[in-house]
Amino acid sequence: MLALGLGTDYALFLVSRFREEMDRGATTSQAVERAVATAGRAVFFSAGMVLAGLAGLLSFRIAFLRSLGFAGLAAVAAAVLVSMTLLPALLAVLGPRIDSWRIWGRDANADGATNGFWARVAGLVLKRPWPVLVVSLVVLLGAAVPFLSARLSTPDARILPVDSVSRRAANLMAEEFDAGGAAPLLVVTHAPGKIT
Repeated sequence: MLALGLGTDYALFLVSRFREEMDRGATTSQAVERAVATAGRAVFFSAGMVLAGLAGLLSFRIAFLRSLGFAGLAAVAAAVLVSMTLLPALLAVLGPRIDSWRIWGRDANADGATNGFWARVAGLVLKRPWPVLVVSLVVLLGAAVPFLSARLSTPDARILPVDSVSRRAANLMAEEFDAGGAAPLLVVTHAPGKIT
């Protein structure tokens, strides 16, 4: 799902840029080159940030999280590889036929209207990048503070409600038996004959 979502996102970047260049009168090859040169950078930067975040999962000792990290890294790498190789090739083949099936309402903003919500957000960020950066960092660091007291471990009976039968049984076994008392016991013996 991660590769599908990121691949779709990256494809939208490139296809939108390709369409813009085609609308400006560029040839198919020029449009592909410009789309990869401009939107391609955004794709690489975005993928780099996602890869950095997923690489953090490799630092955990829990096998499930490490496996998730490796799988995520492979998925993102595949999405970038397909977006930067196969998609430009498809765009070069399709050329102007990319708009054979026009999407309803696509021409509404063809003149580059800048009155939408995201256009205003982008304008604010471009006008005041440092204050936006500082506020964003404060919010992100504030959201990360609870992680400082996180205790990571594999789940056991402690995640169950205190009054559940399973948790009470696990607590009783921990109190009455040594560590590993409930684990299988391996017995090695010598026998004079064949053991069946």
